[in-house]
Amino acid sequence: MGTQMPHGALGELDPPGRIRALAELVRTSDYFTILGVDTQASKADIDKAHSQLRSMIQVPSSSVDPSLERLAKEIVRSLDEARDVLKVPELKAAYLSHLRG
Repeated sequence: MGTQMPHGALGELDPPGRIRALAELVRTSDYFTILGVDTQASKADIDKAHSQLRSMIQVPSSSVDPSLERLAKEIVRSLDEARDVLKVPELKAAYLSHLRG
């Protein structure tokens, strides 16, 4: 089983709370944790996790907090970067090597 999706609780948050929680996650976690996949995740698992998380990022049009849009853009960039690195075997191996020090 490649996908670990520890992000179930994110779906229970309101959109601003979800954006803030995801922003904290991408600031403090590695790519595997960000996407909620293990190191053996397949390309399909990575794509699925990426897609599920991207679909959770919605800035309410009535938002009075302009920082939410900025945070959402940062999250999308981080999710895309994590997906792009983990889907390429050579990049994934180099990233794992970097994590292991």
